[in-house]
Amino acid sequence: MSLRRLVPLALTAAFLLATLYVFRDEIAFERLSARLAAVDLRYLASSIAFFLLSFAGAVYRNKFIIDRATGSSMSFKYLFLVSNFSYALGYIAPISIAAEVLRIGVIKTHLAITYTKSLRIVVIDKLLGFTGMALFALLFVPLKLASGVDRGVTAVEGALLLGFFLLVPFVVHGGALMFRRIPGLHPLSAALLEDWQFIADNFSGRRDILIFISCSTMAVGGFAVATVLVAAAMHLDSLALIFAISPTILLVQNVPLFYAGFGAREAILLLMLGNVSGADPNQVLGFSVLVGVMLFVSAIPATLAFIVRGRN
Repeated sequence: MSLRRLVPLALTAAFLLATLYVFRDEIAFERLSARLAAVDLRYLASSIAFFLLSFAGAVYRNKFIIDRATGSSMSFKYLFLVSNFSYALGYIAPISIAAEVLRIGVIKTHLAITYTKSLRIVVIDKLLGFTGMALFALLFVPLKLASGVDRGVTAVEGALLLGFFLLVPFVVHGGALMFRRIPGLHPLSAALLEDWQFIADNFSGRRDILIFISCSTMAVGGFAVATVLVAAAMHLDSLALIFAISPTILLVQNVPLFYAGFGAREAILLLMLGNVSGADPNQVLGFSVLVGVMLFVSAIPATLAFIVRGRN
């Protein structure tokens, strides 16, 4: 196994161990097991529909980008099956970018385009996806403060989100300038600026922005409602607070440095919920693990459908 594949697993293990160490006096396997055994399966089952709604929002954004970039009209149904299959693969393959690797290959084959163009489409989709999640996480800052999230934690998060929006143009233009000065990397400079121009051209119109906001709202909103239902299944209080921090959870678990979002998600939830709702850390930890499990369960039906379709 290459070092690159070990990095997500190592980071995930490090975050989980650090989190368990910090809460070592409060987290116990027996209490965690008891919390999970008492889960309300009705709420868990209901969450699947909203996780699928979140998937659908992200897939429609991806379809919009693909159609604009290639001039084609890719099937939403096929892309939905591919996205669910690639997401489920991310839980199995020990590599954080397994989903993106598969999407690059499938888009390249399905549309008969080059790997370079397919890669650029996926990169643009990831960038716009992070932008949408970061925007909602920033807009929800007042709601987090009203719900009682620690002001210091909220201030740090707000600063990081603002930094993200300010840093993206700097990275694009600065990276292009750096590539231009290094022999052999000039094509990367041109590609970076071309991708930036593509985003500016296709998301500057009112209709484009409306589609982007609608897709982001569906993706983040579906995930928010689903996480609230999982929290209700775990009998957590302060469901309004869970709703307020859900964009942050979604953003953190999509960082391609962790194994299926585990580790980072648990650390964020215990940090934000530990001093606010007074919930048992075992309850919070069980809730976080269940979010990851239910995301995988939600992707299974479409994954099986994709496999059957491939065999046929």
